[in-house]
Formats: sequence, C-alpha cells, structure tokens
Amino acid sequence: MSFDLESHWRSATEDFLKNSPRFESVLYLHPDAAREIKTWRMAVQSAQNKHDPSREAWVTLQVHFEDEHQAIFVVLAFGAKVEVLAPDALRARVRDELLATSTRYKNIVRTIS
Repeated sequence: MSFDLESHWRSATEDFLKNSPRFESVLYLHPDAAREIKTWRMAVQSAQNKHDPSREAWVTLQVHFEDEHQAIFVVLAFGAKVEVLAPDALRARVRDELLATSTRYKNIVRTIS
C-alpha cells in the first residue's frame, strides 16, 4: 500500500477549510477598502446591497473572518471607509469601541487645552 501525498493533502486542506472557524459579516466599503480586503480575506459580493448616493462606487461585500475579534480589528482599521451592515452584534461592538475611543480623545483634548 503506497501513500498518495497529493490526495492526502487535498483531503486535509478541504477538511481544514470546511471545519475552520468562520465569522460572517456584511460590510459596506469604500472602493479602496474593498479592493484591499479582497486581497487577503474571503470576500464576495453580497445579496444584501446598500446604495447611498453620497458614497459613489461603494460596494457591499460578504466578508469571512476567523472570529468576531478579527472582524472588529479589521473594521476599526478601515475607519470611515467601512460600515458594518451585519451582523447586528458586530455593528454594536464596533459602535461601542468607536464611542469609547471618541470619549478618550475628547478627554485628552480637554487636558491639552
């Protein structure tokens, strides 16, 4: 009996991808952010589409993360170039982080002034 490395590798990779943790999100992204996120995350056009005339060329993508923590990290990194559409829990966590950050910086400005 011989060992078929190629077959084993293919099967192991499929199992890994099928069973690896996934956190699904729907993000509304500035074109630059959408282009960047597509280069290193699994992202596809979302059926849940948003259109805002003031944000020309923005796109709605379904983006897969390993967990909610990673999603929060990435969303906060994109700043004003992203809006979380779903899930609601992610949207709320990002909002809470932004409010806490805003409060911290307001306090810093008061001590400097």
